[in-house]
Amino acid sequence: METAPTNSNIPAKLDENQNSIGLKLVTPVDSSGVGAGNEIGYYDLLYRGMGANILYTDYATKQCVYLSSQVSSTHQDETDLSWIPSVDGGIEPFLSGDKLYMRVIGMPGDSDGSGTPGKIMEMNLDGSERRDLFTLQSGETFTQNAIASNGTYFFCLINRVQAGDAIWNKSLIKIDAKTGQSETIYDFDLPVYIVGAFDDILVLKTIEIPSLEELFNSETSSQTIASQVHTLYTFAINTSSLQQVKKWKQIELSGACQDNTFCYLNFEDLSVYRLDISTGDTQKVCDGFPACDPEHTNLLGFFDSHLQFEVMDLSNIQPDGSGVERYQYAVDLDKGEIIAQTLFIQESEDTMPSVYHIMAETEDYFLVHYATTTKVVESIVSDGTIGTEQISLAKNALIKKSDYWSNINNIIPISDENL
Repeated sequence: METAPTNSNIPAKLDENQNSIGLKLVTPVDSSGVGAGNEIGYYDLLYRGMGANILYTDYATKQCVYLSSQVSSTHQDETDLSWIPSVDGGIEPFLSGDKLYMRVIGMPGDSDGSGTPGKIMEMNLDGSERRDLFTLQSGETFTQNAIASNGTYFFCLINRVQAGDAIWNKSLIKIDAKTGQSETIYDFDLPVYIVGAFDDILVLKTIEIPSLEELFNSETSSQTIASQVHTLYTFAINTSSLQQVKKWKQIELSGACQDNTFCYLNFEDLSVYRLDISTGDTQKVCDGFPACDPEHTNLLGFFDSHLQFEVMDLSNIQPDGSGVERYQYAVDLDKGEIIAQTLFIQESEDTMPSVYHIMAETEDYFLVHYATTTKVVESIVSDGTIGTEQISLAKNALIKKSDYWSNINNIIPISDENL
């Protein structure tokens, strides 16, 4: 973290070999609003006007800048490397090898071909040599956020619908990372989602709702949600074989995958377990996480061999929605301990405080979101004129992992004065 600044804040290439044969997720399971980071920096998006800017946080200089070498640019046209003109459906950045990618979700149109097709854009880490690597065809949309890669191919799920057909089918496709050519691997008749990857295995999950009618009934919706059935599968890419791993009701447990491990909170005995997906072996990590309502317990993710989760206490909720308490914890999977987390931020008087959110990590540091600020910027609007708008900017900082888990607020703020 104390490396001297280079001639430019914008990286040219990351010197690491990520072209391994094993599959791994290159996006989070749910990456909505999340950027992408590596050992030297972090990429994020700033939406404004008719598009978005790619922002780059340089860990060495502790600065957040536009991914552009044009200092005097308005950063709002295609001559600027940081600018993405179309943001239909949203954009999700991710990293693989020494390339930066942007998945543009797009907007599905009618059968007449209207709409904006989703695509995956590829560029160098400094934003140069941008190209559309892959574009969806008519009747296709991206299903959910997780993408896996083995360095040669990307694997993701897409929805396909035929003209006049109201039923969407989920297809697993692989995309050549060099040519962008795609091939269908498997068509599923299950509503599957990618939740993990390791070796040649994709970890998939389905969620079955017992009754849609009861789900949309205010008197029965809570019970119906609690009765949702989750099933975890492995899908072997080389043999196209699908195998069930574990099945449970939402009221029973809540878990998440990392590599070949499925870690979960068991609400029946208030213990944390670790399931080896490869072997099926289950091991208890620790006892005694706080008693809580499964419906109001959310997993926040795996970081540095810790599983984070939050608990919402609605016992004192008022008619206006106030009175809700939020508690956040982390399970140290190596030590078998549960840590109460107290590094909280509160965005406004109307929102509940939340723990410093981990945006990215290096070997020794986390990049965390610790506050939010607003700024008035110039933006080009639909008629081509320049107006102003107020945007929200995340205030990020670096913090040592050991300090974060010990609730020590030794943050190193990231400067955004150049935005």
